[in-house]
Amino acid sequence: MKDYQTMSKFALPTALKWQNFTKIIGKFKYKVWNEGVQTEHNIGEMITYSLIWSSIPPAWSLLGTMLCAYVISKYMFKGRNFLYNLGIVVMIVPIIGSGASGYMLIRNLGIYDNMFLHIIIGFGGFSGMGFMMFYAAFKAIPWEYAEAAFVDGAGHFRVCFQLMIPMVFPTFMALYLLSFLGAWNDYSTFLFTLPSYANLALGLFVIQNNLSMAGAATQTELFAGIAVIAIPTVILCLSTQKIITSKFMVGGLKG
Repeated sequence: MKDYQTMSKFALPTALKWQNFTKIIGKFKYKVWNEGVQTEHNIGEMITYSLIWSSIPPAWSLLGTMLCAYVISKYMFKGRNFLYNLGIVVMIVPIIGSGASGYMLIRNLGIYDNMFLHIIIGFGGFSGMGFMMFYAAFKAIPWEYAEAAFVDGAGHFRVCFQLMIPMVFPTFMALYLLSFLGAWNDYSTFLFTLPSYANLALGLFVIQNNLSMAGAATQTELFAGIAVIAIPTVILCLSTQKIITSKFMVGGLKG
């Protein structure tokens, strides 16, 4: 703590104190009252919920967005322009002020405090900026690739999943990485609509708010907790950087 107060915020500590990591891991606990019964989530359960919430819902949501963008960008049908404009409207409409109405909708739909149902309804066609990025990526792919596949006997389903989607896979991974980071650091969803669950972000939020209480974590232990939570996101960024920066579209057309 002395190093943090006296040295540069970007400087390395004079000595590494690994006990801060062991202490903060033991303090990742979250108590929940449900129908008069108290349950406590430990760090193992928090890690499990964090991985589930950060990996499955983003991929599920982006899959629906990608398929919707593919159909709108590559096929001509009535209502195509309306759906495209709807995607733009959904992207620019602010969602900050809709928290109360969204909460009431979740309660009325019966998906409150149910992670499985939260994941299921996350499959959408317009996921903000993701729709526009997928639309632009598919629009840049010449349709001659699909026509050549049709000549060889491929159907629309095969063209979509074996030809077009692999070409925009770097875009998918870039958006998935951003969505993963947002879901990994999301504690408000667990705090308001999934109260029987707890992820690492919520555990760290509780630790930070209880710093002034007796027996709570110290400031240095809090920083150690932040470092622990950041490890999975750093690993994901390092392991996907080649995929994100790669180009799957190679020369295949003549003339």
